[in-house]
Amino acid sequence: MEAILARNSVLIILVWCFSVFSFSLLAEEKKVPPFKIAYAESWAPISVGSADTVTGILPLLMESIIQQKMGIPVEHHGFPWARAQQAVKSGEVDAFITTPTTERLKFSRASQSIVFPYAFSRLFAVAQKKSSGLSPK
Repeated sequence: MEAILARNSVLIILVWCFSVFSFSLLAEEKKVPPFKIAYAESWAPISVGSADTVTGILPLLMESIIQQKMGIPVEHHGFPWARAQQAVKSGEVDAFITTPTTERLKFSRASQSIVFPYAFSRLFAVAQKKSSGLSPK
């Protein structure tokens, strides 16, 4: 009788070990690949930094929405802007945040929602004549 109990105990332990091991393998198989986003590397404070050291408003916003809320890991990649667009076009990265133009829509899809509203405006500087050393009265 003791031999049967010992054999059943070993069998139960083996089944338990197998199930735990199998569960960990399934968890590894379901590992979600990171969502790779390209940013302009010199558009402070919106996005700043090259390679995978990008910071700024957009990377923080995407981290909050995609990684923290949706549970999908995110990789941020900074490039010169033309290179960022090329990285999306070639499939090197999954997305970029930009204004949808006719050219960009040839290789990407626009979201239905606005991710980050930004009003572009022109900045003008007025050239001043060199001072003659006389101060106005």
